[in-house]
Amino acid sequence: MGIRVLDMFCGAGGSSAGAQVAGGTTLYAVDAWDLAAITFRDNFTKATVDIRTLTPRTPPSKIVSEGEFDLIAASPECTNHSPAKGSKPRCEDSRGTSRYVLAYAAAVRP
Repeated sequence: MGIRVLDMFCGAGGSSAGAQVAGGTTLYAVDAWDLAAITFRDNFTKATVDIRTLTPRTPPSKIVSEGEFDLIAASPECTNHSPAKGSKPRCEDSRGTSRYVLAYAAAVRP
C-alpha cells in the first residue's frame, strides 16, 4: 500500500494529491466544511472522510489509533492570521487549530 496518510483539514484534497504523487494513500481525512469534505470524497473515493469540527475536547484516540498512519498531512486554518481575510475581523482562537496537529501526531505516532 505504501505510505498511509491521515489528512487533517483536508479541504478538497491538495495535500492528499501531493502525498499520492509521492507514493502515499490517504486512508482518512477530516474537515469541518461539508462542501470541502464532499469534494474531497469525490476526489479520493477510497478514503474515509469525516465531516467534523476538531476541538481540544475531541481526543485523537476516539478518531484514529497509534500506528494506523505513516504520515499526517495537515493544513490548519490560516485565514485569521494571514492576509487571506483582508480587513475583516479576526478570531485569535483559530490559531489553536495548529495545536490539534501536535495532539494527533502524539496519538498516531506516524
